[in-house]
Amino acid sequence: MKEIHSVLSSVLFFLDRILKYSGTVLFDGVLSLPVKFKRSMFRSGDSFRITIPMPIIKELDLKEKDELLIWLDDHQIIMRKKND
Repeated sequence: MKEIHSVLSSVLFFLDRILKYSGTVLFDGVLSLPVKFKRSMFRSGDSFRITIPMPIIKELDLKEKDELLIWLDDHQIIMRKKND
């Protein structure tokens, strides 16, 4: 019986992770990161713009006009909500 419970727990854990990867939350109501999204860049003057997916906006509780810190680390773009 203990082995069946362990297997079921493992299956539910991996199912939860798969659904969270797709942006769907199965159990705890929290987006489990990392979650990957595909976005296109658009030219805006001498810069480019991208949109932030809604699951990330909700998870970080981002609001219009919030400041974000953005930096490059080992060829990866990292973005974090600025904490005043």
